[in-house]
Amino acid sequence: MENKISVIIPIYINSKANEVKEALESIISQTKKPDEILIIIDGPVIQDVDFVISTFIIKNPQICTLKRYSNNLGIGVVLFEGVKQCKYDIIARMDSDDIAVSNRFQKQLAVINEKNVDIVGSYIGEFYESKTEIRNIRVVPIKHDDIKKFSKKRNPMNHMTVMFKKNSVIDVGGYSHIAGFEDYYLWTRMLINNSKFYNINECLVITKSGDEVYKRRGGLSYIKNEIYFEKKLLKAHYITFIRFIINVVTRVCVRIIPNGLRGLIYKTFLRS
Repeated sequence: MENKISVIIPIYINSKANEVKEALESIISQTKKPDEILIIIDGPVIQDVDFVISTFIIKNPQICTLKRYSNNLGIGVVLFEGVKQCKYDIIARMDSDDIAVSNRFQKQLAVINEKNVDIVGSYIGEFYESKTEIRNIRVVPIKHDDIKKFSKKRNPMNHMTVMFKKNSVIDVGGYSHIAGFEDYYLWTRMLINNSKFYNINECLVITKSGDEVYKRRGGLSYIKNEIYFEKKLLKAHYITFIRFIINVVTRVCVRIIPNGLRGLIYKTFLRS
C-alpha cells in the first residue's frame, strides 16, 4: 500500500503573504500529493497571511488541518505538538518562506522505502532576489556514517528539507526548545538512538538568503544558546571535550563579527 504523507508548515508573525502562498502551492503541486497538510499558526500573523491560509484551506478542505495558537510558543514546542497530531507515520517539514521542488516528496518517499531509513533530507538552493537564480547551495553529507561524523561539528541536515518517520522522532522525545538548535539537537538524539539517516544530493528545496538570515546567526543570545547546546552534546558523550572547545571557539568567533563579514564566511566557506 502506498505510504501516506503528512506535511507540517508553521506560520509566524514575520511570515509574508506572498511567500506563504508560494510555499503552500509548492506543497499541493507535488508529483506525490500529500494526504494531510497541518498548518500551524504560532501566535498572531498579519491579515494578508490569514487570508492566504483561509483561501488555501477553502480550496483544499479534505487534506488541510489548521492549528492556531494565540501566543507564540516557539518552533520546538509547536513542531513537536504538530508531529504528535499528524495522522500519518511519514511526515515532511516545510517552512513558510521556502519552495519545494515538484518531485521532492516522491523522491524522499522512495528513499525511505528503498533504503529503509528513518529520515531523509536534501541540499538546499539559496537565492537573494530571484528564485530562478540560485546563488549558493548548502551541501550536506549523503550517507549515514558521513552524516553522523559531520554532526559532531555542524548540523548534518537541512531542516526545511526533511521527511521522517513519526515514531522515530517521538521515540527520542521530539523537538526540544533550544532556540536556533531545535532540529540539530533532535538529529543528534536520533543518531544516538540508532535512527538511520540519508540525504539526497539534489536541491529539493529553495530558500531566500541574505543579510537578515546571517543576522539571526549572530549576537549574544545566539552564542548562549549555542554553548548550551554544545554542553548537551558533551554531557551525552556525543562529542569529546576537545571537540566541544573547538566547536565553541570557532562558533563564537563567527557570531561576534560584523554581519557582513559573517555573511561572507557563510557564502565562501559554508556553502558551495
